[in-house]
Amino acid sequence: GAAPASDEDLRQIVRDHTQDIAQLRQDVGEIKLSQNNLRDEVIAMRAEGKQWRVNSDQKTESLQTSIDKLTREMAVRNGVEQERNRQSQERTQALRRLSLFFGMLCAILGLISTTLFSSQT
Repeated sequence: GAAPASDEDLRQIVRDHTQDIAQLRQDVGEIKLSQNNLRDEVIAMRAEGKQWRVNSDQKTESLQTSIDKLTREMAVRNGVEQERNRQSQERTQALRRLSLFFGMLCAILGLISTTLFSSQT
């Protein structure tokens, strides 16, 4: 036994439900818009991350190339320095031999001259 609702009461209920449905549709639309915005932001972040990784890889490669180049230059300079040292040592030894030769020559000439001068007296 309950009394049936009047047409006016039913119309009010239908209007309320219609408003509720409209509000739900609006909320769903806003949620979809938010999801789309989030998706776009995630896509942008992924693209930025990929670009950052590419830039980082390029910088790393550039740095490695620079290090390799510097290592080669240092090796060449060390080789040049070693060659200079070797040449310097060769010159020093050549000068020592020459000095020794002149020293011996002077000693021999001194002995000869001493012998010649002592024989004159």
